[in-house]
Amino acid sequence: MLTMTALSREEYIKELYRSAAKVVGTSGIFPETIITQHILESGFTPSKLATLTNNFFGIKSSLDWKGKVISMTTKEFFNGKMNTYPGTGKIYENRQAALKDGVNVYTMFRVYPNKEAGFQGYVDLILKNPRYKKAGVLDAKTITEQFAALVRSGYATDPAYLTKLSRIYTSIKGFFFRPNISLLSKFLG
Repeated sequence: MLTMTALSREEYIKELYRSAAKVVGTSGIFPETIITQHILESGFTPSKLATLTNNFFGIKSSLDWKGKVISMTTKEFFNGKMNTYPGTGKIYENRQAALKDGVNVYTMFRVYPNKEAGFQGYVDLILKNPRYKKAGVLDAKTITEQFAALVRSGYATDPAYLTKLSRIYTSIKGFFFRPNISLLSKFLG
């Protein structure tokens, strides 16, 4: 598992960039968006969810998810207040098995077999769920526009999600842009 304790911050972000650049292709998703969300959802030292399941983006198990799920305690903002939903900490073969065990749907997160599948799962979610297209995520011309579109789409329930994304991006964007060095050549060259 990649952690910042083993790498400098710049090396860690560079490695995240490589993973993100591989999966985004021509999708319209900025690698910087993926990296920023990865850091917000999982941190620089990966969260328990990321460590156990390769789910770096807090992706919930939707009705169409056929893979394994894990039930983890989560916080969601509803009706003007933050609510905590306790999870079981167990991994289940599928949603149905978790539901049979009485798991609350808010605590069901997708399980991915490896890091690459976790990154690809994020891209697939954004590309295949029509709410992201409708909100303009794939049409964004800048990273900050993409952040705002993600918030409009309902990616997260936290009303401060956009502020948090912007704050993280501001703290790391210096690792992406250097005078006279193209982004892709710096990270992929």
